[in-house]
Amino acid sequence: MELVYPAVDPVDFAFVEGHRTAKGLPTWRAALHDILFSRTEHPANQARDPGGLAPLIDAGLVRAGEELRHTQHRKGIDLHAVVTDDGHVETPDGRRFRQPSPALKHLVGHEVNGWKSWTVVRHGKTLADLRAALTTGTQP
Repeated sequence: MELVYPAVDPVDFAFVEGHRTAKGLPTWRAALHDILFSRTEHPANQARDPGGLAPLIDAGLVRAGEELRHTQHRKGIDLHAVVTDDGHVETPDGRRFRQPSPALKHLVGHEVNGWKSWTVVRHGKTLADLRAALTTGTQP
């Protein structure tokens, strides 16, 4: 009996292979499992949907290209990301996330509230502070 493998879209192939390589996973099965159960964002979805920071960009509270920082004080580590023009959070390894929390989870390895933990380097305010200012109409 001859095995027949389905055709794989080149974008999907690049995404899974990039994920496998970046995470040091041994097989495609391991990479797919990690993607499915860690809510990794697929590039095709990122292009369609504006990110969670888009309203902050539209209101002028955050700028595209702006640097975000999360400090792990006990470890003495600063983690960084950048706000994209469509409101996503891009990590230093080039991964893009629609929301700040999955982006920070990707960097620290555990659940964390990215809205409260990311600060905008330019002025030091958290994303949560900026979102609250947007919803209440107050100055951050």
